[in-house]
Amino acid sequence: MILLFLFVFMAGRPQAALAMHTNAEACARAEKKIEGLQAAAKLPPDQRGGPVTLTQEEIESFFALSKIPKIPEGISGIRFEIHPGKQHATAIVDFDKYAATSKRPLNPLVELIVHGKRTINVEGSAFCPADHQGQYHLDFVSLDDFTVQGGTIQFLMKWFVLGRYPKAEMDKPFVLPSNLKRVEIQEGRIVIQP
Repeated sequence: MILLFLFVFMAGRPQAALAMHTNAEACARAEKKIEGLQAAAKLPPDQRGGPVTLTQEEIESFFALSKIPKIPEGISGIRFEIHPGKQHATAIVDFDKYAATSKRPLNPLVELIVHGKRTINVEGSAFCPADHQGQYHLDFVSLDDFTVQGGTIQFLMKWFVLGRYPKAEMDKPFVLPSNLKRVEIQEGRIVIQP
C-alpha cells in the first residue's frame, strides 16, 4: 500500500534531467525505510518515531531494482521529478506484455487503441489536506504525444481507472496508508511523518 501511495504521490515527463542514477545501496536504504514505516504503523502514535526521508535517488532505485514493489509486467523505466507543489513521473508501458500477463482483462476500448511500447507521462500535485489524509490532482496525462487535461482526465479516470481502483479518485481526500500522519514533498525528496 505504501508503494501505491508513493507512486500516486509522485505524479512526469521524459527529459534528460530525469536520468537519475539508480543503485543497490539506495534501493536497500529505501527498502529499510519502508519496512520501518510499516513496522511503526503497528505501534501507538507516540512510539512511531520521527520523520523518515526518502530521496529521489532512493525512490527511483527502489522502483528500478527492488523485488518488493508489485509493478505489473510490461511497466519499466519509472522516473520521478519531485518538487514542492508539482511532481512529474514517466514510465514505459508495453501494453501487449501488460495485457498478456494481467489477471484482469484490459478495457476493450483500450485494447483496441493501444498496443506496443508507449511512454506515459503524468504531471500533477499531491499534498496532505489534513493529518492522515492525502489528495492528488493531475494537470495532464500523456501517452506518447497525445495529451489530455482537465475534464478529459476525469472522464478517462471514471471509465478506465475507477472501476478497477475505486479509491483512486482525483481531487478527493483519501486515508494515507500504514497509519501515516503526514507526507511533505520537498525538493528532490519526500518526508514522511509516521
